[in-house]
Amino acid sequence: MTPTRQSLTQRLTRPLVTLFAIFWMVFAMASALQVHSEINEGMDHTLVEGGQRLLELALIEPSPLLENRTQGNSPAHIMGREQALGFADDHMSYQVVNAAHQVLLRSADAPEQAFDVPLRNGFTELGEWRIYTYGSPTQAFHIHVADSLEHRSQAVLESVLWLLLPMLGVVKVQS
Repeated sequence: MTPTRQSLTQRLTRPLVTLFAIFWMVFAMASALQVHSEINEGMDHTLVEGGQRLLELALIEPSPLLENRTQGNSPAHIMGREQALGFADDHMSYQVVNAAHQVLLRSADAPEQAFDVPLRNGFTELGEWRIYTYGSPTQAFHIHVADSLEHRSQAVLESVLWLLLPMLGVVKVQS
């Protein structure tokens, strides 16, 4: 029996595809870190802008709504107001709270109890949430705008999968 001789192309294909796959994976992971950073930056910006705008909207007519809630009354139209200030099918939740940390307004998917975060401007991570708190400069109200950390992780994972799928196709073809 004579040994079968492989052509130069056949001998180089597997190591080159393997090397290509390794480089692809390294660059995909580096891209994932960058994508993670950019997604977090974009979502944080959305929390800041959304919080500031929502608090302005909530305070446009504060007298009948927020003053009644501060005194412990619960007007029947509060749910309509919550939904009007909410985000349609979004991953963002909000709560407007007073200085005593009582929830005055909230989105439908926000917890009924106020987020246990300090009433100072800035970001906090609490359990499954990334929360931005913003205080009204003229009144004693704050808004907590929260985004699910799971939503952020899912966005990064989907981006990385789209980076890796073409490589899986190349490896599959060469196998």
